[in-house]
Amino acid sequence: MGRGLDHSVSEVPLDLYLQFYVEEDDEFKDVLTQRGKKFLEYILTQFGPKVRSLNVMGLPSLFPILHLLPSSSLLSLEEISFHIINNDDDTIEDLVDIFPRKPEVFLGSSKLRKVEVNNVSFLEFLALPGEQLTSLKVGEDRFTFDPVMLLDMLPQFKQLVALEIVTPVDRFSGFSPDLSILLPTLKSLDVFFFNTVDNILRCITTPLLDRLSITYHRQDLDSLVMDMARFQQRSSTALSSLVFCLRSSAADERLDHTEKVIAVLSLFPAIRSLEIHTRALLNPDPLIQAMTCTEGHYVLPNLQDLVLERYMNYSDQPKRRRLSSQWFWVQVYGPFTVVAR
Repeated sequence: MGRGLDHSVSEVPLDLYLQFYVEEDDEFKDVLTQRGKKFLEYILTQFGPKVRSLNVMGLPSLFPILHLLPSSSLLSLEEISFHIINNDDDTIEDLVDIFPRKPEVFLGSSKLRKVEVNNVSFLEFLALPGEQLTSLKVGEDRFTFDPVMLLDMLPQFKQLVALEIVTPVDRFSGFSPDLSILLPTLKSLDVFFFNTVDNILRCITTPLLDRLSITYHRQDLDSLVMDMARFQQRSSTALSSLVFCLRSSAADERLDHTEKVIAVLSLFPAIRSLEIHTRALLNPDPLIQAMTCTEGHYVLPNLQDLVLERYMNYSDQPKRRRLSSQWFWVQVYGPFTVVAR
């Protein structure tokens, strides 16, 4: 019976979610950190072939264990997620300096398709089978970001279908239009950026892109419209879904972005699903008029689903109300239903 149970367990794939976080002022920090390293080593050496999903949060010094594992250790692995916690005494840069040779444990993971890291620099530490990856999520606004590093890596991901990029706040040199990269299989792109120079659409070409989600944290839309126009000139993509989030500051709430939003929409006439979330003002009448009929033709003739939402600022109200939004109109226009908030 015991042997049968062991056999059945051995056939079950493992999804691991491991958090190794110790407070800086914890008097047992060093002891707990060493225990964490030994535990991770034990898990990966004893159960590595069964691991399907590996999700680890910890300091950079936790990860040298990857150097000890042969490339045949994680044969069932399908996705990895690493959340790196940096501090002054334990950084990714130190890790890369100490271990200049990249661990090759993931090169034998023939099923690996999805990679997520909160710090782009950690990709320098890893050797990945880039040609087989289909999903990549990188970046978090608390870390510095090197665009050249990322763009140097992206060409190896020849089968990438989904890409999500979060650029940091105010500590980023930006993507140069002089850089150019083709992502021939990309179908879904999520970008979060705080300045127009942080927009990766400035330097990529994605002819098969079907879904685009943009979250922009500034009010300057002129450069954004120009970058998106150039992107579409290069890509000629038949985009079917667009999510457009304009998270400008409270001071910009009264700016009317309607005309510029219409200019963006006119670049992608194949859109069937559209969501616009904004803190700034959108005038629904010209927006809907442009979508339904402009000089005898539809800007978005294939539109089926539309969501408009305006975030309101309740700085002088109880905190719970800041999560609220204002419903201002709901109506049915022609072939599609408008859900406006």
